[in-house]
Amino acid sequence: MQIFGNPYSPPTRLVVNVARYLDLEFQYELIDLFKGEQHKPEYLEKNPKKKVPLIIESDGFQLSESYSIVRYLAEKNNRVDIYPTDPKQRAAIDMHLSLMNDLRINGQIYLTAKIVLPKIGKENIFPEIVTTNSKVNLDKIMKEYDTLLEGRNYVVGDSLTLADFNLFVLQYPLQYLLKEQLQVTHPNIYRFAQHLKEVYPVFAQDEKEFLEFLSNF
Repeated sequence: MQIFGNPYSPPTRLVVNVARYLDLEFQYELIDLFKGEQHKPEYLEKNPKKKVPLIIESDGFQLSESYSIVRYLAEKNNRVDIYPTDPKQRAAIDMHLSLMNDLRINGQIYLTAKIVLPKIGKENIFPEIVTTNSKVNLDKIMKEYDTLLEGRNYVVGDSLTLADFNLFVLQYPLQYLLKEQLQVTHPNIYRFAQHLKEVYPVFAQDEKEFLEFLSNF
């Protein structure tokens, strides 16, 4: 299996982390988003949506959209531990994946405006009101999840699920790009992330690689 993506992309890291947790063999194909490689003809042939991540399996099967990919990988490998067959548990996981999409979108807008565009020497493409509102929404959703995680180690139930994989990659930008002290502003999310890194090696590896990427960003 090939995974096309970029470490800056939380959806890419979600797919990579799940693939590693499932002990799947894959080849990582870096798409440099900042050089516009997602717009090049050779990638557009694979994914006309110009997005990452994308997976291509050995039989030619292709799939984009990170939530679809991780659900597919879990189901294909019969990993009911992270994506249970119980309809209520699965519905709860799917609900949180949908809710976290707002977290991802608002985070992407704010980070693009405040970090990425200045870094590559381009002007902010978003009206100031959009940038401001994105941070307000980002803080609101993070607060909701911080409240949810009080006294809990996992988003749904008492074991690791796809919802946890997703929240883990989405909390990084605040901590490492916006330099927010999560242990102060969102202590339960901070504790949640620390717990995952201590118990599951895949998350510690993800943090190490993300920090290495940022050091060269």
